[in-house]
Amino acid sequence: MPLHVPPAPAPALRSVLTALGSPTAVREAPTSALRDHQGPLSPDHPLPVHVWDDVSRAGGPLRTRPAGWRFLVRGGERAVAAAEARLTADGWTFSHFCGGPYVNATEQALHQAELLTTPYQPRLLSVP
Repeated sequence: MPLHVPPAPAPALRSVLTALGSPTAVREAPTSALRDHQGPLSPDHPLPVHVWDDVSRAGGPLRTRPAGWRFLVRGGERAVAAAEARLTADGWTFSHFCGGPYVNATEQALHQAELLTTPYQPRLLSVP
């Protein structure tokens, strides 16, 4: 069953596309798989990012706020990194590239969730 993921805001996607099109941004990325990739890069699987600001708050329901969108960055047939766009007072802006185990684990989790019969809406939770 397909996952229910709302589309990322167009300005968030544009900010990531701009970063992917910038040789400087890609070259300075902390992710070697992204820096070393030869060929086109494209954003894929946008996921909403929520932040849990008040971690120390005792009792009551968990309160989060939407903070951005994270995209897997595809280089050919595989994800090589992730790119995040954040909402600021001036609108959507590219935040950073990241890599490591998150990339493969997210790709695997999304694939496994697609095989389930129960519909899900994936979200990412950032805990400062």
